[in-house]
Amino acid sequence: MNRVHILPVFKGSPDRDIARSEYNNLLKQASFYEQIVYEHLFFVEMDSYLLKPLDESIFKYDYVAAPYAWDSYRDWE
Repeated sequence: MNRVHILPVFKGSPDRDIARSEYNNLLKQASFYEQIVYEHLFFVEMDSYLLKPLDESIFKYDYVAAPYAWDSYRDWE
């Protein structure tokens, strides 16, 4: 059973700020999620990779994400 489906949605190499804005806007659009007919979604960013298979237990949660230091975000820009 093939469990990975790649949905290419962007083309080219836009400026960093434009790319970030387009990506964030895409993830806020209901129409984007409506075209995905799967029960679970797994987003992998370009700077991440998996070292081992996903544990099936993550599928019992509505949302799983890495810890994030929200207060530190302003310092990164």
